[in-house]
Amino acid sequence: MNKEDRIIIPSLITFLLLGILFTQIDLNEALSLLLSITPIWLLIGFVFYSLGYLLRSIRFSFLLEGKVRVRDMFPIVCVHYLTNNILPARTGELSYVYLVRKLGGVSASEGLSTLIIARFFDFMSITFLFIVSAFMAEDVPPVVGDAIYYVSIAACLLVAVFVFLVYRSDTFIPLLEGVIHGTRLHRFNAVVFIQSRIIETLTNLRVLKSRRLIFHSIWSSILIWSCIYLMTYSVMEGMGFKYSVFLVVLGSTLSVFSNILPIPSLGGFGVYEGAWALAFISLGLESGAAIASGLGVHVVFISYMTLLGVYGLLSTFYCRE
Repeated sequence: MNKEDRIIIPSLITFLLLGILFTQIDLNEALSLLLSITPIWLLIGFVFYSLGYLLRSIRFSFLLEGKVRVRDMFPIVCVHYLTNNILPARTGELSYVYLVRKLGGVSASEGLSTLIIARFFDFMSITFLFIVSAFMAEDVPPVVGDAIYYVSIAACLLVAVFVFLVYRSDTFIPLLEGVIHGTRLHRFNAVVFIQSRIIETLTNLRVLKSRRLIFHSIWSSILIWSCIYLMTYSVMEGMGFKYSVFLVVLGSTLSVFSNILPIPSLGGFGVYEGAWALAFISLGLESGAAIASGLGVHVVFISYMTLLGVYGLLSTFYCRE
């Protein structure tokens, strides 16, 4: 895929999805809803969102064993999440690997391994909070019970694969080398390079054998996603939607997962709102209100991210020159 296609295809998908969604709502009402958000709730949401970034910075610094200080990691996290949510198909993930290598002297494989660890604990924390909220929320529809079943299976499979890669990498690495040599792919320099990076990354994943690191990653990840959900709850409250925090967790989790998956859309627009609408309609919200509220939350989320991203860019590049 050439550079033009990487821009054109996500743009087409974004406009197509938004076009479909906009046929289901009154744009004037959606705009009025967005402009009516109570400022104090916007500020509270921004505080929770910023706290989530700070906790991410602490987690990454700990995973890198202090090679990058928290004060230096914070602007890196700001830039990372800005690029990751603007660029399509999660290609912005590589910005973290690049920045910790450029500014912290961390190897690419170590940066990638800490990113994989962080994403693993993100998924587990989201799953944990989703299941807890399903039990704590009132009047939960049956479809949520089915979702818990499938999410739990997916979580168990992910844990099994991850544990295997961490604790049985000595088995996987020879298997990988055998496949590459058996298919004679080792004759290609690109394949050999990728193989070496995979082996380095798997080797770095062994830090998870530390109980201290596992405990730190668990509590920090749960706090991170608690802040993100509280940010979402604050924006919903500011728009006048009186949902309990548990129902907000249930309704917004599908959008969170859609934002994590490598779906080619610009800024996640269209995909995020569609997933949000499906979830909140299942929770009893009228379709127009569900789409409008999803759009409102997403715009606020992008605004927070852009503010912190600009700060990160200024701190990371211009203030260091």
